[in-house]
Amino acid sequence: MNCATVERRCSYPEKNPGTSASPPQSRATSCSTPSPKSSAVLGPTFEYCTTQKEEDKPCVNLHHLELFHHFSTATYTFAGVDHKLAEVSRQIAVKSGLSAPYLMHEILAIAARHLSILRPAQQEFYIHQATQLQTHAISLFNSTKPDVTADNCVPMFLFSSLLGVHVLCDTLAFRDDDFCAFLKRFTSYLQLHRGVRAVTSRSWHLLRKTELEPILQMGEALAEVQGMGEECDRLRTLITSADLGPSSIKACQQAIEYLQWVFDSQCKPSELDDIVHMVFSWPLLVSSEYTDLLLQQRPEALIILAYYAVLLHYCREIWVIGDSGQFLIQHITRHVGTNWEEWLAWPNEVLLPAS
Repeated sequence: MNCATVERRCSYPEKNPGTSASPPQSRATSCSTPSPKSSAVLGPTFEYCTTQKEEDKPCVNLHHLELFHHFSTATYTFAGVDHKLAEVSRQIAVKSGLSAPYLMHEILAIAARHLSILRPAQQEFYIHQATQLQTHAISLFNSTKPDVTADNCVPMFLFSSLLGVHVLCDTLAFRDDDFCAFLKRFTSYLQLHRGVRAVTSRSWHLLRKTELEPILQMGEALAEVQGMGEECDRLRTLITSADLGPSSIKACQQAIEYLQWVFDSQCKPSELDDIVHMVFSWPLLVSSEYTDLLLQQRPEALIILAYYAVLLHYCREIWVIGDSGQFLIQHITRHVGTNWEEWLAWPNEVLLPAS
């Protein structure tokens, strides 16, 4: 499905009744139709139809209208940014989605993923919808193979951003006690997210001239933060004495500095407006060499990830993130063993209930 399309390992376990999408009950699904003998085409890709095979493109029905409404009223606020900017983002996404079918499919997909969390009794149904819609969104995007232009840079940017958040949500949610398997999925997510950065970097000069400019200015603030806080001081000491090559040390130091910038952007952990968009930015910034060190399960790289997990823990009320910060900190601590517990003391302290 979509995992093969983007050449990443599937993050949906084959047998996990608590979280995985439900298997199809039959080879056809019913959709309302104006006429039992014909289909009315709505736009270039959606179809209002009577029956549909599982492998075919999704057809428009009342569920899709529900998803569109849910995105417009609830899902778009997931980033925790300033409410005015969130509203601007929603308006731009909806308008752009009407002319870019791949974006509209991803809008519906991420709304379905949100509802799968809000409605646990219908979780399998909504996860299945989210997977199907995301698969078709990626297929549409790949089939168009668009060059970045002033006309399409906004929908391309929004699609890449929403897809990155959606995959992060799946990566953090679909997990078990096999930490190594989870780590492979997480590094695949980082590789996908670097593709997001490639899209945005090619079109940044065009995007600056669009209605997205105020949102981009907020993101650019990350590069202006000086990284002068103390949260990552022990990480800097750890990497200085690490048994790594010069290029690997440089990759870890860069990841630490970006991480400190995110910590510096917050006033208080409870003020999510200040940090959530920065938390989503960190995976965009880390290098491929740091990702490789994670895949090799180097303790130094894993400890840096545990510090990133502190930020995830601060944002645990955001539906995309949930308890993933706690999961990462605890599993990394067990994975690297007691020889490294000194370096992980602070992330574990963060998990303790406030006295």
